[in-house]
Amino acid sequence: MLKTILVWLSLVTPLFALNQYKIETYRVIDGDTLNALIYLDFDIYVNNSIRLFNLEAPERNTAAGKSVLKYVELWAGKQTVLWTINLGRDKYAGRFVGKVYGDTEELNKLLIDNELVKIYDINKPKPKWSAEELEHVRLLALELTEKLRKEEK
Repeated sequence: MLKTILVWLSLVTPLFALNQYKIETYRVIDGDTLNALIYLDFDIYVNNSIRLFNLEAPERNTAAGKSVLKYVELWAGKQTVLWTINLGRDKYAGRFVGKVYGDTEELNKLLIDNELVKIYDINKPKPKWSAEELEHVRLLALELTEKLRKEEK
């Protein structure tokens, strides 16, 4: 009963509450959504999706989307610890909306700084990607993925 109450309380937090959780990513859905085990407290965890706050990545059925997905997979796999800050829930099945942090950097900021995503205000229409932008993102993501791979060696 106590476990149920603790899980419920952690999931029904108000949108303004900032909750930090350790996560274990097991699948990258696309460049702006991860599936993860989210460790709450008292050895309790939930399986949920995390949508990266205010970001829109190319769709995963595009070449650019596949390249960004591979980059995020490789980045997440290289981190020894991942954390998320829960900023609320979105309209799709209660996904967390948040920021993801690795050992030394924030994934959200990394994707923005490397021009792999667009900033997305959920109160406005979803940003569109032109063919030129998608090709630019594809090439950048391939270059960054190769750079990350070389760092492994």
